[in-house]
Amino acid sequence: MTFQFSKRSENSLAGVNADLISLARVALSLRSRLQSSAAMWMCLMPWLM
Repeated sequence: MTFQFSKRSENSLAGVNADLISLARVALSLRSRLQSSAAMWMCLMPWLM
């Protein structure tokens, strides 16, 4: 019984860890995308002016 409970809490902790990792990945990809788009805007701005 106690073993089952500890196993379940372990699984939930692993799930939370995986969620955090996926969130971090999404944030990193979003940041890199924003940086690349910002660089593109910096390149386009002189032409647009």
